[in-house]
Amino acid sequence: MSLPVADLQLRKRAIATGLQPYIAIGELPAVLDYWEQYYAEKPSLALQYFVADIAINHQLTVSRATLLRSLIRAMGLPAAELIDLPSAKANPAAATESAEEDHSSSQAFSLVLTNIMEQLSNEMQHKLRLAFFAQLRSQKLPVQSLQALQNWLSHQQPLKLGRTSNSLLQRLITEFYTLLCHHFGPTEADVLLARALQMAKQSHPELDRQLSSIL
Repeated sequence: MSLPVADLQLRKRAIATGLQPYIAIGELPAVLDYWEQYYAEKPSLALQYFVADIAINHQLTVSRATLLRSLIRAMGLPAAELIDLPSAKANPAAATESAEEDHSSSQAFSLVLTNIMEQLSNEMQHKLRLAFFAQLRSQKLPVQSLQALQNWLSHQQPLKLGRTSNSLLQRLITEFYTLLCHHFGPTEADVLLARALQMAKQSHPELDRQLSSIL
């Protein structure tokens, strides 16, 4: 059940107030949109997972505990003490471009991993899926990214990460490449990755820049 608009905006202002001392103003609208998409209708206890996601995608100058305390404190403030929501419309073209860029990078990442898998036998695909699944469970990944990857690895749905930072995509590519090296050796792993990249560029030439940025 969706929250009433007024209540949602009030809670969003509280989140903005708690984040404002620690997140750059230019990054705040995107972080608030992420909270609204994935955490707005979850209980307050989920704030710890939201903070964990922020720590992965942003360079924090304070501990997670400090940021969590700031958010919890802000959630208890009266409306008069909450900051106004930062406007993502100040430069709508830039905001739209940023969102499209994030989505395109995730699409590029999905293409590369899918193309690598398509070059392998069903047996080897199964082994790699299990190995990558086990590896991901030990990683501190954003909840939604982890769920999307696990669903893909278990054949439940296509790989769709949505908006994800390039740094995280690069890290995931590196970890998957490490698995390829373990199973095939560096030379064959390089061939598989290069071929997957070539396939992606041929099928989606518009993603050439994004493909280069995550590898």
